[in-house]
Amino acid sequence: MKITLINKTKWSTPDLRKMIRAALKSYDLKHDKHVTVTYARQRSATGRALPGNPRLHREGYRMRLAIPSLGNGAPDMRQDVAHVIEHEVAHLYGIGHRDMVGIHRNRQAVPDWLTDDMQLTWIEPPKPLPRTKEQVLQKARLGTQIAVQQRADKARSFMEKHEYEVVKTQRELDRYIADAKAKMASHEKLAAKWRKKVRYYEKRGAYEP
Repeated sequence: MKITLINKTKWSTPDLRKMIRAALKSYDLKHDKHVTVTYARQRSATGRALPGNPRLHREGYRMRLAIPSLGNGAPDMRQDVAHVIEHEVAHLYGIGHRDMVGIHRNRQAVPDWLTDDMQLTWIEPPKPLPRTKEQVLQKARLGTQIAVQQRADKARSFMEKHEYEVVKTQRELDRYIADAKAKMASHEKLAAKWRKKVRYYEKRGAYEP
């Protein structure tokens, strides 16, 4: 049986997994389960579960637990959380509220699967060590290097862009000059043609008054 446990709290994931697995085994549940653990707003743990149906041999597969943070709840949430796990696993098995007995309703009752070696630990992430002066300076130098590199990359980008525009404009200018020269050569050819005709008619006195 695989338990997919998504723990969004600082309560120990291995501790929660151990308790949940023990509760599932006590009901002989064998299919994979998906459990999500979040913080509760109230001072006691709560839960919800997708109910199963033993008559159809169908197990619930999804369970959600909400546990108070260490500052919001009692320092020892072990028994309270164990009670909620017992209650919700019973739902997974297929037991409804009207069929539940004292172990499922009484928060003071201790489930049989909860052994003395099972704990529920609040794990604080390690605090970062204070940085030395050299580390601060190193970070500042690194930030400066990154900023300079970014500006250099930006300058290179603009340079390449305008160099491309220069080449592009030069090609357009070359085409324009070539077209202008070709047009001028054509006009010169036509002018020479008509110049000969004008001279011919001048010799014949066509332009005399």
